[in-house]
Amino acid sequence: MKIAPLRERLTFQVRQIVRDEIGNESSKWTRLFERWCSVRPLALTESDGSAFKLIRNKVQFTLRYEKKVLELHSLTTHILFRGQTYSVESIDGDSSPRQLIYIVATKEETND
Repeated sequence: MKIAPLRERLTFQVRQIVRDEIGNESSKWTRLFERWCSVRPLALTESDGSAFKLIRNKVQFTLRYEKKVLELHSLTTHILFRGQTYSVESIDGDSSPRQLIYIVATKEETND
């Protein structure tokens, strides 16, 4: 595998439940680790029955194979990349065994 295409940096975060001194629970995102990756937008379409819509907020991250990344759970993990937050949809380490990992993620909408 050539190293040059993996020139972007992403950060994995995991959701943890935090309990305060009186027992109230809240969720907090904590940093797990960073990895080098390459990224490409996915030109996916979806149909509502009458027309096709282009989905532009999905991307595919490509990383080197690593068991630590494959053990992540998509419901409790998200990705920080270029100042944006992405929800993990799938983590695929089987397409090219023990070489690459493909992660499909969707950009989260911010309520600014």
